Amino acid sequence: MPAYTACAIKTSFAFDLEAFLADFSVPDQDLRSDLARALERWQAELTAALLRAGRRQLLLVCLGNRAEKEAGEGWDKAPYRTFLRASLAQALCMGLAGQIIPQLEETGCAPVPRPTPTLASALSQLGAPYLRFDAATLSRRFSLLTPYPFQGACEICFLRQGCPGPRKRD
Repeated sequence: MPAYTACAIKTSFAFDLEAFLADFSVPDQDLRSDLARALERWQAELTAALLRAGRRQLLLVCLGNRAEKEAGEGWDKAPYRTFLRASLAQALCMGLAGQIIPQLEETGCAPVPRPTPTLASALSQLGAPYLRFDAATLSRRFSLLTPYPFQGACEICFLRQGCPGPRKRD
């Protein structure tokens, strides 16, 4: 397989924080303000890239290093605040991916491509190497990698054997 080339995707992405928070109990305005400030910082660090190798194309979405660290720290001191921050970071990644590939919003998940050594090399060069190659787990907690354009959901997912299936939206 030929080597992957990466091309940044420029996009503006509006995230609806109030709609996101409607699914959670956010007891005070201080926490809401903290999440709004985090959202503003993190959106500036949210990136998308198209990886190409021959006819195969993949979309990589991830938060930058600073946002990744900020979103995942604090479990021991403020677990609920950290849970909300981690959920926000995940929702940002999935939301941007859904804007680029609308079918992801409809299916509720982003199918994972089969890992290959060539893909692993490209991801390493982009700063998002595999943490576990055999499970297609990226080292970045707040990221996703999925085929582009949409080619199917569960039927093409590398993880389909152990997956309980996408959550159905209400």
